[in-house]
Order: sequence, then structure tokens, then C-alpha cells
Amino acid sequence: NLLDQQPFILQIEDSTTEKDEFVEINGLLFKYKHKNGEIIGKVRISRGTAESITANIINGYIVDDKATFNSDFLVFEGKISRFVIDGLWKCYYHYCDYKQDFIFQINKNYVEQISTEGIIVDLTAFSSLDRIDFLKIPIILGDEMVQINNSLIINEGEFKDGYAHTVSVRYGGNSQIWTFKNGFLDGQISLNSGYSIESGLYKEGKRSGWWTYKNLSEFQMQQRKTLQLYYVNDQVLRQKFVWPGHSISVNVGYFENNDNGNIFYPFSDGELYRKLKYKGPMQNGLAHGRGLLIETLPFNHIIEKKYSFKNGFVSGKHTINDITYDYQIGLKHGQKIEKYEGKVVSQFCYNKGLLHGLCKGQNQQSKPFIFGEYKFGQKQGYFTTYEKSCYKLYLYKNNQRISKRSIEISLLETVNNNIERNYHQKQLKNKYETCKKRRQQLQKLMA
Repeated sequence: NLLDQQPFILQIEDSTTEKDEFVEINGLLFKYKHKNGEIIGKVRISRGTAESITANIINGYIVDDKATFNSDFLVFEGKISRFVIDGLWKCYYHYCDYKQDFIFQINKNYVEQISTEGIIVDLTAFSSLDRIDFLKIPIILGDEMVQINNSLIINEGEFKDGYAHTVSVRYGGNSQIWTFKNGFLDGQISLNSGYSIESGLYKEGKRSGWWTYKNLSEFQMQQRKTLQLYYVNDQVLRQKFVWPGHSISVNVGYFENNDNGNIFYPFSDGELYRKLKYKGPMQNGLAHGRGLLIETLPFNHIIEKKYSFKNGFVSGKHTINDITYDYQIGLKHGQKIEKYEGKVVSQFCYNKGLLHGLCKGQNQQSKPFIFGEYKFGQKQGYFTTYEKSCYKLYLYKNNQRISKRSIEISLLETVNNNIERNYHQKQLKNKYETCKKRRQQLQKLMA
């Protein structure tokens, strides 16, 4: 975001003596030295206390092979050329007495690989700069016991070749014994966040086999069914709900049941799930047919909505407050269409609970606020958005933002038409490739 505000226009007085300067421009603080109308050395650009860049500025743009970026407990060093971050970036993590180095391999703003001590790290371990998942990272230690981050403390234990092996930890305020392999978490663990309990097996930093998920706040509201998830290489492949004497298998790789308004839960009459209570017909102890979901809001405000249920799950097409949803086993699947005064203003596509396909959003004044493609919940390709009273054109790759620039409102329709045309061309190409593969398979069978 700091790069997006380039070019930086710094007014430099013509002084014959070297001076230190502190200047605030558009919410950014610039600190630099200057003499005879020229900047001496690098400029430090900061926004509050959260993040800063120290780099050479040439004609208002950052151009530096050894720029430094600071964010909370991370320090990055690498190449920036105007709006492009590229090459190998060194990353230093420090928290209390714990330190660990990483290498980020970046190709024109896209992070291709992350490693530490020559070991490849899952990209999802760095979901954001302020949220690093050390359960997916090899923890490299000496013989000292340290605090890794605000959740994980290594109290005592055994170390091999500088890596944690079997250690006593405190995670989220709870004491446990964990085992590690080459620094990666490897063994049975239980994670209690205070809101939920997850328990299962880690294999070299990746979830594996059946895991049990219990939301504590939901259980306090008499929820009886426990969700179990089957992981292979950190990916959810199967899920099932289990309660005394019963089990329902759900063959979908989806877990983020808070996202996008999904209602991923098999209801029974009178049962509470989150703030929803089901009332209606049953079959085999599960909601089946047309019934009510009764939602309790703050100040005891009650909202009742009618849904169709099949084997406990919300299923089929539903229209609520001018918004039409398609549900499959409680997950949005198909189109979500929003109308205002009888006119379609937004269309979003879903696949098993995740945004997937071309999505178009407008506000009630028919002003577009988002236009672009999702692939299984991740932004892909070009997106236009409306923010801060102007339109922006973004380029995404696997949900990583590659570039951003402003566009004139007069060009918006043309840009969106090009995005839609490219999307449909890709769809046709994919169908052609699929048909081609099937034809080749048939030819092999007939040969």
C-alpha cells in the first residue's frame, strides 16, 4: 500500500548545510537528510508505527536493490523498482529473544516460494504480515527456551541439531507436550483458542487424518453435533457430523463455515446452532422439508426465515429480502442474485460455499463496486473495484495482489467488458481442452 502512493513529491529547500527533514504528506511521514536541494542517502517512509520503507527515491519513485521494509516483528530487505517488488528478499523475524531468517522468492510482486535454512515453507504460513502460522514452520532453536509469538511459548524440552524435538509448550494459554520432526510439528495436538477446540494429527507441519472441531460458544447453546474433518497434506477432503448413534458424511473440501453466509450444519427440531434455532418437519431425526430458522439478535430481536431442508441441511433455491441464493448441503452453490426495485444489481457465483466464477457487484445506485473472477474463493486475474470515490484496476494471481492502478470512470465499462470477454474465452478454452482429453481417452480405449 505504501508503493501505491507513488510518486512522492518532496519539496526540498536549497540549503548549503546538511539538514534533517520530517514531512507528512497524505498520511505518510517522510524522514530524510538533504543539502543543496538534493536528498542525501535513503528516505524513511512510515505510516504510524505499523510499517515503514527505507529506500532510495529517484524522481519520486522508489528504486533500490536493497530497500528495507519493516512491519511489527518482520524486517524485509530486497529490490524495489517503482511499483515492482522482485528477486530474492531476505526476511528477519524477531519476537522477544526468538529470531528466525527466511528467504522470499518473488517474481514481479508474486511470492513464488518461502524457505528457512534451506527448508521450503508452505506459503499459507504467511497469510499476512501480522499473522504467521508457526505450526507450519520449522522452529529452529538452540538450547534456550523462548517465546515464539504471542500464542506459542517453548518452556522446556529436547532439541536435535538445532531443531525442536519433544518440548513442553504453552499455546493460547494452555500447557501441552508437542513432538517435532526436523523442526516441524509432528504428532497429536489439541488447539484451544478459547472459542473453539481443534484436535488431531500433524505430520511434518501439515494436518493429516481425522480432526475434530468443536466451537465452544456453540456447545454452550446446546449444539450436539461435532464436526470431523479428514485432512490429506493440509487439505480437507471429507467431512462428517457425529452425534450419539449417528453420523452424516459430507464429501466436500470446505471448512470456513463462517464465510459468505453459508449455513453448513445439519439441523434437528429445536436445536441451536450459533444463534439459529430450527423449527419444522423432521425425517430420521433431521430437518427435512420446509421449516423455520429463528435467529436471535442483540436485545432479543427475533428474525424468522423459511428454508427448504434435505437430510438436515439447507438445500435448494431461496429468496430472502430480494436476494436469491442456491444452497447445496448448507453451502452456497450456484448463483446469488441481488435485486433492487426489481432490477438485478449484483450476481455472484459459488462452488460448494466458495466464490467461484465471474462476480459482478453494484450498489443500489447501480454504481459498480466489484467486477472480476474468483477461483475456489481466491481472486484471479483482473478486478475493478470502487474505493475512496474512484475506480481501481487490480491484478491478482492466486489471491496475491500483483498490481494496482486508478482508471477513469469513462473507461470502466470497456475494462469490465474486456474482463468478461477474457473470462468467457478461458471457459471455452477449458471446455475444448476437456473435450479433447476425453476424445483421446476414448480413442485409447477403442484402439
